[in-house]
Amino acid sequence: IGPIVLGALDDPASLAELAAASDVITLEIENVAVAPLEALEAGVPVYPPPAAIAAAQDRLHEKELFRTLGIPSAPFVAVASEEDLASAAETLGAPLVLKTRRLGYDGRGQRFVHDLAQLSAAWTELGRAPSIAERFLRFTREVSLIGACNSRDCVFYPLTENVHRDGILATSIAPFADPALGRPAQEWLRAVLERLGYRG
Repeated sequence: IGPIVLGALDDPASLAELAAASDVITLEIENVAVAPLEALEAGVPVYPPPAAIAAAQDRLHEKELFRTLGIPSAPFVAVASEEDLASAAETLGAPLVLKTRRLGYDGRGQRFVHDLAQLSAAWTELGRAPSIAERFLRFTREVSLIGACNSRDCVFYPLTENVHRDGILATSIAPFADPALGRPAQEWLRAVLERLGYRG
């Protein structure tokens, strides 16, 4: 049995204590502070790498990574002020989705905005936290792809179709066989994993 260390996810002392008793640090949640993880890398391998954690825990960083790699995604505007809300309204129109940059999942940290008059109120409901406004896109289905990498290569599981109820994942159906979706999904995921030096 490995060591058990109780501490906050952003506590450098707890993370250092864990690293001192470990051969490898691995994570199953993205809300661990990135700076302490980067410090741990000097003494022990950290997988996924801190750069992957940094991208996964901030929607803006994630979207910018996709843009850099040429991966298509919904148009968006970063929101940190009322002026940014005005820019989002002008650039994106309605409807749109306002999402906090961090700590949003299962429908949390999100507001669907049907009318631009609701935009400022929606941001206030989200605590005026740094956010992104994203154009709402109508789609037929959501699919996801899981990949795994070692130091030599990456492999991919079949696509999974995801069904949500009230913004929360209710059912995942696998495999979802569609080569027209599967091929580009693998190319895009491989590009992300290779850029981040991903392991796991």
